[in-house]
Amino acid sequence: MARLLAVLLLAVSVCACGGQAAPTTVVDVFLSARDARDVDGAMTVIAAGITMNAPNEVQYRGAGQLRQWLQATLHDYYFERSQTPHLDGGQVAWRDNLYSLSGQRWVGEIAWQASVRGAQITAIDGRVIRGASGVICPLCPPGTRI
Repeated sequence: MARLLAVLLLAVSVCACGGQAAPTTVVDVFLSARDARDVDGAMTVIAAGITMNAPNEVQYRGAGQLRQWLQATLHDYYFERSQTPHLDGGQVAWRDNLYSLSGQRWVGEIAWQASVRGAQITAIDGRVIRGASGVICPLCPPGTRI
């Protein structure tokens, strides 16, 4: 938690001085909070009008829907980064391994890309690159698959 607060303070202080936080720093704030299961912390760098194309091919619009997805996902799963955030064609890309909390089993690997404007993530796209076919998220909105 202390690391997350330090990263968040760094990002905020850079922006307050007239400069902008690097897009990878903004994504790292989101991921550090997510990995700490801190939904509120993760949402501090999410734009109100965000769109997310989830690995389950469902699109979420707005910070409220993203919050709901994140809460439901973290209820049943946890992420471990398999590739650190890096710039890729104007976006920030990274990869995660997804594990089920029940049974501690590997579900699959997800490739992510995020668009960052200023100090906010405006879009997230995720796609399954290994495993994870048809796993249902019971607390996500109806029809959701991860």
